Amino acid sequence: MSAADDNPAASVKSIRIGRKPSRRLLLVAAVIVALIAAGAVWLHGRAGRVSTNDARIAADVIAVSSEAAGRIVQLDVKAGDQVERGQILVRIEPRDAQYSLAEINANIANLRAQRAQLLAQQSLVRNTVGNQAGVSSATIDSAQADYLAKQAELAVARSAFQRT
Repeated sequence: MSAADDNPAASVKSIRIGRKPSRRLLLVAAVIVALIAAGAVWLHGRAGRVSTNDARIAADVIAVSSEAAGRIVQLDVKAGDQVERGQILVRIEPRDAQYSLAEINANIANLRAQRAQLLAQQSLVRNTVGNQAGVSSATIDSAQADYLAKQAELAVARSAFQRT
């Protein structure tokens, strides 16, 4: 007889017919099946979505500038907001524009006073001397032209002030 015939335990170990799989093998198989199922669920969830790291969106971008300089005291929009034509975006401190308007009004008042003085001088000269001496009509015409120019400057300044 052979050595295997003498030892019945050795002959049983060599024959593994009808034996159930070990618990370790079942655990490994269950983990693999769970990983495959999780991967399938993850892929199915991403199937309806598109993602990118470098996306570009077409949009109208318009540069905005102000006709008046000054310190911003109120900002009514933030970056990325959509705005409508004529919508007020910022409020600028009106102090500088008010100072400019006051200065122009003072210049206008000064020119009006000068004009009144020149007209009074002209009237005085015409009454006392006639047209022989005194303020020439060119001086008066020049003063009137200055007056009209300052009135135009005042209109421009008022228009600029109303825009701020």
